[in-house]
Amino acid sequence: MLHEFVVMPNHLHLILTPAQGISLERAMQLIKGGSSHELHWVRGGKMPVWQSGFHESRVTSRADCQKKRDYIHFNPVAAKLVESPEAWPYGSASGNFALTPIPQGLKPIGALADNVGAKAPTPGALTTASEEKSKGATA
Repeated sequence: MLHEFVVMPNHLHLILTPAQGISLERAMQLIKGGSSHELHWVRGGKMPVWQSGFHESRVTSRADCQKKRDYIHFNPVAAKLVESPEAWPYGSASGNFALTPIPQGLKPIGALADNVGAKAPTPGALTTASEEKSKGATA
């Protein structure tokens, strides 16, 4: 489930909840693989699109979620691409995309897995992920 996002010229930010039984790593693989496939089809080539791996940051509270949401929305403003978050057409702040509301309940901190990251599963976790486009590496 996609809750918030912004696609920037050289990276993207997401707040998402993977579907039940899908790890965060698998969700990111599907996002990166699907978008790479589409870009290759549209542009007629096989250029590398994404670097391998990603960075995650677990949402720990409603306040933390709002902080991450604001960061995502204001990323294009901070990059001086637009004057307001709503003016950036490639993000959820534009209001042009159907998103899933953020779940009302967040797992308590004690429920966090110790082995999180690109190599360890984080199934069902409300998580943000930042992706950077590759400058020659493949996903």
